[in-house]
Amino acid sequence: MWKFTLFFLKSLLLCAIREASPLVFGCVIGTALRLQGKLCLHSSVIKVDNCAIAIIGEKGAGKSTTAAALAKQGYPILADDIAVLTDCGDSFLVQPGYPRLRLWKSAVNQLYGD
Repeated sequence: MWKFTLFFLKSLLLCAIREASPLVFGCVIGTALRLQGKLCLHSSVIKVDNCAIAIIGEKGAGKSTTAAALAKQGYPILADDIAVLTDCGDSFLVQPGYPRLRLWKSAVNQLYGD
């Protein structure tokens, strides 16, 4: 009985960590960057020719889904969730982001099939 209970609790904890980590990661990293004086956007960023295009919107608006759809068309993703900008005077540079795209399961199914 104890082994089952411990296994169940461990599985439950790992599941909770897996589900919460992207949310915590975004909040913690975003806050840490802002405390360092970095300019951050809550956005996804793709590369079109020699330009970085930021896709911005409210939470749940489809920023990552739009970036994934554009990636399927051949446009590289530079950042997702947090875009860190460097002010270059007359323009901004986007720092490459964490190499992960956060998508809802329904978006993955719609874009890539089941």
